Parts: sequence; structure tokens; C-alpha cells
Amino acid sequence: SSGINAEYGGYTIRHAVIDDLSYPVIVSENLVKNKNVFTAREDGVMVVTYPRSGTTWTLDIVRYIHLAQRPALPPNHPLRSENEVTAVPWINRGKDVIGIDEKESPRVMKSHNHYIHLNVPEDFKQLRVIHVMRNPKDVLCSLYHHCLSHAPAFDYQGTFEEFVGHFMKGHVAAGNYWDFNLGFLENKEGYNILY
Repeated sequence: SSGINAEYGGYTIRHAVIDDLSYPVIVSENLVKNKNVFTAREDGVMVVTYPRSGTTWTLDIVRYIHLAQRPALPPNHPLRSENEVTAVPWINRGKDVIGIDEKESPRVMKSHNHYIHLNVPEDFKQLRVIHVMRNPKDVLCSLYHHCLSHAPAFDYQGTFEEFVGHFMKGHVAAGNYWDFNLGFLENKEGYNILY
């Protein structure tokens, strides 16, 4: 949804809504809700964050740890790629998951899914999940600039002050920051999560 929002006297931020939760517009509802997007493997790692919470930074750290521990990985292994999409697919964006099960182990994947949509197969809750949280003030500033720099995707033209109102109410591409992170902290399904 996007357009004028009288509540904040300015523009809204375009986002997708899946099961009453906000998501970035470029994700696929089928991939968000599908617990079998990929075949889980014992050496797999999924990094899950609220957007702009250090996702890429964390993925790079995890990737380089894998590379340091496995120097014998072949030169064409996806983790050796400088292309972020090849090295670490976003499991909720269609073009990233094409052929994901054919990729060699170990695999590192990323997601911005809410906890209730965590793509962990029901029969494989031991999948290693890393959840990263960042200071919400930093997330807010980073997300604001991200929305401005990717204007066609988010269609945001409002001020920073208006954006703060949207962020506080959860009317942004990943919904309410606190609710998003609370789901992972409570971990009611007992997933194997590192914080």
C-alpha cells in the first residue's frame, strides 16, 4: 500500500502486507509463507534481521568464518562469490531461490521474515538461525535513507519527521520494529537461534 496518509500529513511507504504483517515490496508471499523453500541441511545458517539491522555485515562475517574454516572449498563455491545474491541468497525473493537446493554446502541464507513466517522446515528446527538486532534509532535513520535512495520501490516522498511517525506505528516495509524482534526473543517454537 502507498499514497497520502493524513495521519502523518505526508506520504506513506509502499510495502507488502502478508497475514497483516508488513514486508518489503519485492518479496513473494508464496516464499514468505512456505516452510519448504529449501531443503534444510545440517551445515546451513540463516541470518534473520529487521531490515537495516546489519544484515549484510553479519552475512559477510558468517561467510568469511565459513571460508576460514573450510579452505578446501572449491573456487566456484557460492560462498566465494563476490556477488551477494550468489553468495547469500535472500530466501524470500524469487530470483534468489532459483536452484538453491543445487548449491553446494555449506549454505548461508538471509531473511527479513517475521518470526511466524520463519522459513524453517517443521521437521528441521535445529537449523542454525542468527538473529541480529540493532539500536532502533540507527535502524530508523538507515531505513529512512534506504527508502529515499530506493524511491521507485518505496515511493516515499515525506520528511524525516513524518517517517519517524510511520516507523513508530510500524507502517514501514517490515512492520513494527519491536514486535518483529520480540517474536524472535520469545522463540515460542524453540528454534535454534543465536542472538
